Amino acid sequence: MKLSIPCLTSNPVVVFALAIMLLSLGCGPDERRARSKPKADVGVVDAGDDAADAAGDDAPAVDSGDDAAWTDACIGESCAQPRCDDGVKNGDETDIDCGGVACAPCTVASCSDNVLNGSESDVDCGGPDCAACLPGSRCGSVNDCTSKLCINSLCALSRLAVTLDGAGSGTVTSSPAGIDCGATCIGEYAHATSVTLTASPAPGSRFTGWSGACTGTAACTVSMSEGRSVVASFSLERTLDVSQAGSGQGTVASTPAGIDCPTSCSAAFDHGAQVALSASPGATSNFTGWSGACIGLANCVVSMTEARTLVANFALKSYTLSVSKAGSGIGTVTSSPSGISCGATCSRDYAHGTQVVLTAVPSANSNFIGWSGAGCTGVGTCSVTITQAESVTALFYAPFLPTDFESESFDNLSISAASYTAGSFVGDANRTWHFEDVRRTGATSGSIDGNGMVFRGNSTSGGVPYLSRLYSPPMSGGIGGFSVEMRKAFEGSGVRQIELVINGTSVATSVAFGDFSGEETIVRKFEVPNVNIAGNVVIELRAVGVGQLVLDNLVWTQSP
Repeated sequence: MKLSIPCLTSNPVVVFALAIMLLSLGCGPDERRARSKPKADVGVVDAGDDAADAAGDDAPAVDSGDDAAWTDACIGESCAQPRCDDGVKNGDETDIDCGGVACAPCTVASCSDNVLNGSESDVDCGGPDCAACLPGSRCGSVNDCTSKLCINSLCALSRLAVTLDGAGSGTVTSSPAGIDCGATCIGEYAHATSVTLTASPAPGSRFTGWSGACTGTAACTVSMSEGRSVVASFSLERTLDVSQAGSGQGTVASTPAGIDCPTSCSAAFDHGAQVALSASPGATSNFTGWSGACIGLANCVVSMTEARTLVANFALKSYTLSVSKAGSGIGTVTSSPSGISCGATCSRDYAHGTQVVLTAVPSANSNFIGWSGAGCTGVGTCSVTITQAESVTALFYAPFLPTDFESESFDNLSISAASYTAGSFVGDANRTWHFEDVRRTGATSGSIDGNGMVFRGNSTSGGVPYLSRLYSPPMSGGIGGFSVEMRKAFEGSGVRQIELVINGTSVATSVAFGDFSGEETIVRKFEVPNVNIAGNVVIELRAVGVGQLVLDNLVWTQSP
């Protein structure tokens, strides 16, 4: 049976009735998809036509053999037959004019033909086959976009997000502008833009580093080839100030590093950090202890829960200066700066580098005849610079006033003044004195009172030893006290010193003097007031030091 369907009505009752009629005639969805749309070609039998069009019109017509007029309208899921060449996606085409049962398979996305095809989300980009699209292109997911941002089916600009972290505070700014975090912590940038972030800690805070798209503590530079996120961490910090006090010097260092005082005496540390400090005195100083955040001498450990101050105390090392007195006389020695008054107080500690001046004052009936020790000589003041423990001796003598004495003036000495020799001469009271390695005083040797005798010393010359000595003939009456005047001969250095020997036995040794280069005119007296040897005696003087010295005016008394 042929049924003519003139036009679909909008009346829902009629539509429903027509659908029931078609189903009853075996015209279901599959059957309708198999039918071809009649073509409006004049005189051509179209698919589904019963006879050729006779009217000659271009529009589809109801031929005598048609079952019904064709329409492009869909009823439910039933649509027009796919054409595969009409530039429209219809029927079961999976894309325009391709795919489905009737059309050729769709072409794979070319990504380069300036045409939207295949799986592309926009022309030549997006989808699983092409590169991601730039901002402003159409997208179906974040993977279609270089920025990884698909908003309202369009790729958005690359987004840079900054987060501030930690107990401290600070800001992060960007170049080019866009980030000013604190306030603005998200910025959007064109694809591949190079953005540099700079972290600035607030007072009392410290920037500890980046995480995310950057690491370390230097400026963070990111390329916005995709969305990026960066975390800037700030910690609270507390300041530790170290100072040094006292007369000495030293250094203070910290663990962890930061303090290296006196170069760097202030540093900031993380809140709550445990900071250990050690004090090291200089070579001439002692560390005497901490004050402030620590006390005592041990290493100092401070907890940086707040700002701290610390003082390291150093004092110059001190050394003992000791004074002793020798000789038959009496006197006192005082110091400047004060401390020694010897007499009673004969030693004192002085700080390293202190210059101490000692003054010797003989008592009545005594004479001060010179210093020894700590580089002091002569009868003037003794100046000592304290760099170590030092000892100084002040020599006082009490002159004896014999009523019966003997003497030798050397006025009869007539030997050469130019070379050392051995021999004898007849001196005062017709006594014959013997000598070895001596010479007479002359213009260059220095003298005391006219003629005098010059001792060469006690040493070697060219590997040959020599010893200057002078000795008397045996003399009766014994010896009570003895004295002789002496001074430095010539200008060379070397210790000058002599020994008094009676009958081959050493009785006393003079003070040492003259061990420096240059002339000295001081006359010293070597006096031994209480020899007290009875009977026949031989008086002998021997050189002890290596330096040359002048002897004159020997005086001795007979034994009491």
